[in-house]
Amino acid sequence: KSLEMLRKALNRMPRQVTKAHRQRASVVLPLCNVNGVPSILFEKRALELRKHPGEVCFPGGMVSEGDDHTIVDTCLREMCEEVGLNEQKTKVLGILRCNWGEITGITGIAVTPVVGFVGKLEHDSLRPNGDEVSECFTVPIADILNPEHWMHPADSPPIFTGAPYVIWGLTAYILDRFIQDVLARFKIS
Repeated sequence: KSLEMLRKALNRMPRQVTKAHRQRASVVLPLCNVNGVPSILFEKRALELRKHPGEVCFPGGMVSEGDDHTIVDTCLREMCEEVGLNEQKTKVLGILRCNWGEITGITGIAVTPVVGFVGKLEHDSLRPNGDEVSECFTVPIADILNPEHWMHPADSPPIFTGAPYVIWGLTAYILDRFIQDVLARFKIS
């Protein structure tokens, strides 16, 4: 029932008309159940990466013009490559409509967040690609909804401190938008 409410909430969000960006990417905000607890899956990027080493992120990446038919294909393909989750088993709930001006201000790239449900998740079933991901972890949605875990500095994206690692930048921005624009707005917990 909650997944259907999420899908409807995402589809009711206003669509934003923006000019095309040269660089496009997408990430998936992977909702999951860990031992019956609704949670969200995160990655910690490998330290050897040139861009954003060691940072916490959602699975995703740049659009591959030859491989991806849609922006959803991009993030599902990347999630499969990065953590080994089967893209066919992910239930796509919708696209989180963020302010692209804010996103490109953070990253310089037009990143589209896609909300998906990956089902029951056991950490042993994840196969992180060591070239890209140093580890995966989940955070219960109840912890993400706890305002004590959030800092909202002036003139910068919010920061989430209730996880094994600090979540900031674009990932925290997307997480905060998901809370404010979907969970809180439509009273989903």
